[in-house]
Amino acid sequence: MSNEQRGLVRYWIFSSAIMLIGIYIVLSDIENKQIALIVLMILFSIVSLFQDFSHYTGYGDKGKRIGAFIEKYPLLKVYLVIYCATILPFMIYRIGSVGFGETSEALSVSSFFLLIGPVVVVSERERYKKLSE
Repeated sequence: MSNEQRGLVRYWIFSSAIMLIGIYIVLSDIENKQIALIVLMILFSIVSLFQDFSHYTGYGDKGKRIGAFIEKYPLLKVYLVIYCATILPFMIYRIGSVGFGETSEALSVSSFFLLIGPVVVVSERERYKKLSE
């Protein structure tokens, strides 16, 4: 594993921890959610200042636009079509019918991560492989 790959993996671990802490803060019953989220974002911003983002110009190892990137992976394309045609409308309906509360917050977060998550995972895997060269 090269030094660039180690740095990328460390950043993945740090960003995942920040996202999990942020999700916990949003879904919990603490009094000062906004202050906690601001402190969390400041911490994330400070650490991100020292990260090399030169390889984040697009999706995948060649920095493609999102449409061209998804076209390259037919299985990812099928997942997105099925998700957007079946699961996402149901989640949007549930968010609208339940009203604002814990259930709608959890559905909003999960629907976003289920939509964009697979694209990001495949893109990051390509970046990781490119950094080994």
